[in-house]
Amino acid sequence: MFDYSYWTKRFLHKFFKKRFLPSLIYCLDCRHHVQKNHDVKEKIKASPIGYGHDVVSFGRRFPDKRAKQRIAQVPSIRLFLPKKKIRLPANFDLRNVNGVDYTAPIVDQGQEGSCTGHGAYAMKGSQERISGTFQQDPSRRMVYNDARQRGGYLNEEGAMMIDVMNALLEDGVCREQYWPYVAEGADKDDWPPPNPDALVDAKNWRVKSFADCMKDADGSPAADPTYNVQAAIYFDGKPVIVQGAIDTGTPWTQSWMDAWYVGNMPLPSDNDALLGGHSWAIIGWETASGKVTFIAQNSWGKTNLMGGYFKFLAETLTCRNWEDAGGAEIYKTVDAESHICPDGQHYDTDLQECVDDGSSPEPANCEENYQSCVQAAMQIKDVWTMILSVVNCVVNYYMCALGLKYKVTSKRTMVTIGKKKKRKIVVTVTEV
Repeated sequence: MFDYSYWTKRFLHKFFKKRFLPSLIYCLDCRHHVQKNHDVKEKIKASPIGYGHDVVSFGRRFPDKRAKQRIAQVPSIRLFLPKKKIRLPANFDLRNVNGVDYTAPIVDQGQEGSCTGHGAYAMKGSQERISGTFQQDPSRRMVYNDARQRGGYLNEEGAMMIDVMNALLEDGVCREQYWPYVAEGADKDDWPPPNPDALVDAKNWRVKSFADCMKDADGSPAADPTYNVQAAIYFDGKPVIVQGAIDTGTPWTQSWMDAWYVGNMPLPSDNDALLGGHSWAIIGWETASGKVTFIAQNSWGKTNLMGGYFKFLAETLTCRNWEDAGGAEIYKTVDAESHICPDGQHYDTDLQECVDDGSSPEPANCEENYQSCVQAAMQIKDVWTMILSVVNCVVNYYMCALGLKYKVTSKRTMVTIGKKKKRKIVVTVTEV
C-alpha cells in the first residue's frame, strides 16, 4: 500500500530540513529516511547474494507544551553539587575505572523507536554495577513501554525523556529476564507487562530522584553545561566517587550520521539537516588543548569503528542547531536502594523479602473492569443513580490504573436533618 504520509513528509524534508521527519528509520546506504522492512526488501532484491542495507532507528520525542511544563519543575543538578566548583580529572571513562568496566553492554534497538528505553538501560545498568547490586541488565522493553503508557501514546513509536524519568522514579525497571526485549515483537505495545513478576521486581530497581544538567540552580539555562555533565558523571559531594552514565536525549543531524561509522562527531552547523531525535548515554570525557570531548554509548549495535560508542565536542550541547531543533535533555539520576535475591526469586518491596518467581498476583485488568462497570450502570433506570454509578466507574478506573488498592463507592441516600428528610451522597472507600 502506498504511504502518502511518508512520501509527503520525505518530499517536504528536502526543503524544510528541521521539520517533517518522514520516519524514525534511516538507511545508511541510501542516506535518507526509509520505511520499515527496507533492509529486508533490499536483501530480497540483491538475492542470491543476500546483502541488505544498514538501517538505524531514532525514537526520542521532542517535548510538547505539557512536557515542557513538567521539565521546568525538574530541579537543577547544581542543587546537588557544592556551590564551589571542584577540580575534575582531564580524562574519565566509565569503561576503565581502575581497571573496572562500569558500563552496560552495547546492544541494538533494531527497527523500533525505542532509543529512550535503551538510553535508560545504559544509565541504570551502569548504576547497578557501581552500587554492587548488579544481577542482570534492566529491561529495555519495560521502561520504554512504561514511558509511552504514561504519556498516553502507548500505541505510537518513540517516547519523551521526562516520561522515562518518571517511569524509573515511580515504577522502576525489572530485570531483562522478566521482560526480554525483541524489536518489533508481539509485546511492543503491551502494558502492563505480560509477566506479573515484572512489576514487583521493578520496584527493587528504581531511582530515588533525578536532576536536569541543562539548567542552573535558579532554573535558567546552564551557564556551564559541560561542568554540570562532568560533575554528574563523576561527583556527588565526595571525592573520587564514580556516579555512572547519564541519560541524554538530543537532535541527531546529517553531519553526525555521516560521521557515525568513524565515531568522531563534528559540531553541527546552523543549517545541518535534522534527521530525528535520539537518546543515548554519556559515559565519560577526554580533554585535549583545553577542549572537552564527551564519550557516549549508543544503541545501534557495534556498527562503527568505535564498537558502538562515539565522541562529540562539549560545545555541541549548546550549539545553535540543537537549540533551534528543541535543545538537549540531559538527566542525572540518583540510584535507590536495591536488594540481591537468589536465582529464581525477586525482591518484593511490600513484603521486604525475596519471593519465588511466579508468586506475584496477576495485575488487575482496569479496562475490562471499567467497561463492565459502565455497562451495568447504564442499565439503572434512575438518572441520578446512573450518573453517580458512572462516576464511580471512572474514579475506580483511575485508582486501578494508578495501582491503588482501594475501591470508591458513592450512593444517594435519604437522611433526616431535624424534621426534614434530604437526599445526600455518601462516599465509602474500602481496601481491596
